[in-house]
Amino acid sequence: MAEDRTIDRSSPVPYYRQLADALGRQVATGDLTTGQRLPSEAELCGRYGLSRATVRQALAHLEQQGVARRVAGRGVFVHDGAGEQAPTGWQVDDPATTLEGALGSTNPLVEIEVRSHGQVTLPTWATRLLEVPDGTTGHELVRLHLLDGTPALLSTRLQPPPVDAAVAAAEPVLRGAGSLTAALAAAGWAAAGTRRSLHAMSPRGAVAEALEAGPQTPVLRIRAVSWTRTGLLHDAAESWVRTDVAPLDVTLGTPR
Repeated sequence: MAEDRTIDRSSPVPYYRQLADALGRQVATGDLTTGQRLPSEAELCGRYGLSRATVRQALAHLEQQGVARRVAGRGVFVHDGAGEQAPTGWQVDDPATTLEGALGSTNPLVEIEVRSHGQVTLPTWATRLLEVPDGTTGHELVRLHLLDGTPALLSTRLQPPPVDAAVAAAEPVLRGAGSLTAALAAAGWAAAGTRRSLHAMSPRGAVAEALEAGPQTPVLRIRAVSWTRTGLLHDAAESWVRTDVAPLDVTLGTPR
């Protein structure tokens, strides 16, 4: 069978992640339905021109996201809620992946609300992370991620010029239907790495209201900055996550 064009051999995005995203999109669009068996490892190897190890890594990633579940002796199926509960936390196994990407549009339990987007004066914390002058204007995208109907994550993503123009033109992302990280990569701003700072904090004001968080609600504030292969700092993020709704699971190295 001919190689599927979904796999971009020139992209910095790992092959296993491209395959996982492709299968996740098929689940999101209904091409793969709840309880349906996914193609076998051999079928996926032939269809996408990938090694068995890469295919296994992609399927493991879908299991970690709760999109699929493995049944011993039968294969991997689109998760139907049967048996043990699928993981619902932040599954982060790629250092170039933004945390909110784990609670993205390909996860069938996730709903994304775009709260605001447009040009703003970048806040001081973002200008410091991006190493641009105070007063720089850029693009801001604020989204609320709900996990099975419960607010789980409030994220703010900020890009300086000229990267901001790529986000402003990414209409599916601005509707909450696409991946901002993928849109940046498609425009030539692929992330090669990300640095994150995590703090346990009590949110106030609009953040607490959006997350429906009280004084005792466990919340992490995560600030991050990403860079391209050339070292250009191009994307700053502030994420507030309710860890009682979406525990944070970080895997370093190859998932097993």
